[in-house]
Amino acid sequence: MEIKAVLLLSGGLDSILAGRLLLEQGIAVEALNFTSPFCNCTPKNFGCSAAQQAANQLGIPVKIKACGEAYLEIMKHPRFGRGSGMNACLDCRVHLFARAKEYMAEIGASFVATGEVLGERPMSQRRDAMHIIERESGLEGFIVRPLSAQHFKPSIPEVQGWVDRSRLLAFQGRGRAPQIQLAEQFNIHDYPCPAGGCLLTDKEFSLKFRELLEHQPDFKLPDARLLKYGRHFRLPGGAKVIVGRNENENHSLQQLAGEKDSLLSPDGIPGPTVLVHGTLRPGELEQAKQILIAYLKGAKNEVWIIQAAEERGILNSLFAVDGIARSMEKALAINPKDGNAQHVLGVLYRKAPGWPLSRGDMKKSLEYARAAVADKPDVVLHHLGLAETLVAMGQKEEAKMILQKCIELPGPADFQPETKLDREKARSLLATLK
Repeated sequence: MEIKAVLLLSGGLDSILAGRLLLEQGIAVEALNFTSPFCNCTPKNFGCSAAQQAANQLGIPVKIKACGEAYLEIMKHPRFGRGSGMNACLDCRVHLFARAKEYMAEIGASFVATGEVLGERPMSQRRDAMHIIERESGLEGFIVRPLSAQHFKPSIPEVQGWVDRSRLLAFQGRGRAPQIQLAEQFNIHDYPCPAGGCLLTDKEFSLKFRELLEHQPDFKLPDARLLKYGRHFRLPGGAKVIVGRNENENHSLQQLAGEKDSLLSPDGIPGPTVLVHGTLRPGELEQAKQILIAYLKGAKNEVWIIQAAEERGILNSLFAVDGIARSMEKALAINPKDGNAQHVLGVLYRKAPGWPLSRGDMKKSLEYARAAVADKPDVVLHHLGLAETLVAMGQKEEAKMILQKCIELPGPADFQPETKLDREKARSLLATLK
């Protein structure tokens, strides 16, 4: 009679080794893997599923099942408490083992095997916790742990002789040296680092999960999936603003956006994608736009923002003016000699309407424009900004001198295309003053 086992395969080294030890005994092994919104496992050399790669290494089939809404409800309201974060490890394991029992019956397997090591995980791999998981999942006596079996009384498969207990191991504790040595013997080299695992153990992710649970207790899987990506902000009306931190996160937010969500991104310039998730109150879209502007990288992007705003006639919009100004003021607080930030503020105070509509102020524009030139005297754009402010204030003679300097300056070597355009603008403006 062929003996068949269901191997709970995370894709990590322990479960790979457990599978290999069973295969060495001639046992037929079929892997079972569960995915959840809280999984963050990736192999060292591959971008696809860690479990699929591990199954390929072992030469066994793998069934991948998603953890659905029932699992999410268990994670919201665990029976056995949480770990240091929002991780409900015992409840999670009970649920997964119970589903493994169902799959065992479905494929005609005789037992379930895992890569668990006694004492390796502080919450779910204590002896008492492992007993609770067995009992509550209905698998008592039918779980084989090849890496740590010698520390437990024989399981039913071992008693029945389906598994040769003498060929099972006695690993214990958090050290990884025995597993790594065994992997070398089996010529297994590609596997995730041991910390991979569950995002609910991560401090930052746990804060996001707790905040979501407090503000939206009835949240569903699509809401949970968004927790993996970006910086999260809660608006007063309850909507969530999520700011992508890199190109991959921007792409993920675009893919995960629902029909009722809004996506914001800078037009034609580098910057984050912002997902607005939930119902917005009047005026909150403007707040989301301010958040986007605050996370644009660098003063040069802010120059482009101003140019785009001018072209679309929206520079008078308070969200644009105030968001850019705050961003540049933060930059100057870090580096008071930031010529790019000085230039942006010079343009902003010149272009924006004055009080009470906005913060436009010609004296401040002139102050910042002169500071920009002083801090970066080789940048033609900064001289052009100063000249434009002088023209707006009626100081045409000094403006002419500055514009002539714009035409003569070579400009930074790495900004030659931009410098050429700025010179042309200077020539055009100078021609109107003669």
